[in-house]
Amino acid sequence: MIEREFIKFISGTPIAIRTYNIDKYEPHYHDDCIELLFVLNGAVNIRANYDRFYMTKNDFTIINRGDIHYIRGDKDNMVVSLYINLKAFEEKYEYVRYIYFLCESFNANSVQKKYNPEVRKLFTDIVLETAEEKKIYIK
Repeated sequence: MIEREFIKFISGTPIAIRTYNIDKYEPHYHDDCIELLFVLNGAVNIRANYDRFYMTKNDFTIINRGDIHYIRGDKDNMVVSLYINLKAFEEKYEYVRYIYFLCESFNANSVQKKYNPEVRKLFTDIVLETAEEKKIYIK
C-alpha cells in the first residue's frame, strides 16, 4: 500500500535531515516537501513515478512533492535525505508548490554536470550548518 510519509521538520526550520542505510523503503510520498537524496556510500535503486534510477556514491537526485517513490539498496549503502518544506516559501513564491524540480547528478547534460560539484557542496553545507545550529545528531 502506498502511504503518505509525514516528515518531522527541525523546530523553527523548513528542513529535516536523515541519514540511513536502506534495505527496502516501501512506496510512499511526501505532500508538501521535496527530498534531496544523496548517496554517501554503496548503491541504491530508486523508482519515482515512471523513472528508475541506479545511484552510487556521490550521486544525488530530487524527489518532488507528491512523487510516489520507493528505494532498494545494497547492504553497504548509506544515504542522506534533506527534506525542504515548500510551504515555508509560499509567501514569497506563490506557486512554489507547483514547480517541478529536476536535478540529478547521474543523468545530467554537459552544462548541468558543470554544476554538480557546486550542488554537492551546497547540500553538504546545508546539512552541516543545520546540524550545527540546531545541535542535532544526524540520524
